[in-house]
Amino acid sequence: MIQAEKKAEMLGEFKNKNILVIGLARSGTGAANLLSGAGANVSVTDSKPVSLLGDRMKKLAPAVKIIGDDMAGQAIDSFDMIVVSPGVPLYIPLLIKASIKGIPVIGELELAYQVVQSSA
Repeated sequence: MIQAEKKAEMLGEFKNKNILVIGLARSGTGAANLLSGAGANVSVTDSKPVSLLGDRMKKLAPAVKIIGDDMAGQAIDSFDMIVVSPGVPLYIPLLIKASIKGIPVIGELELAYQVVQSSA
């Protein structure tokens, strides 16, 4: 019980935030599920068509929304933060647009660091 309370405290800063995770490989799936479990409203996108993401989509928490790469750009204003998987280039148009709009963009390692630091 104490561990569950500690985990909730560590992840509380993400609760009710609208977060986009870009890149749906193993680490992106893990980041999306972690954030969803923390109460964030999580959407994920990948450069691959949704029709080719079958196995990856099955590993996502039920609350995680999957949006096509083209739709993510249209919805950019609705996100409070973007988490980028290591294999995603930082110069893609979506991330440039987010940067111009002042939307925080962090990598998965930064996400992990924030989670660990909040428990210290």
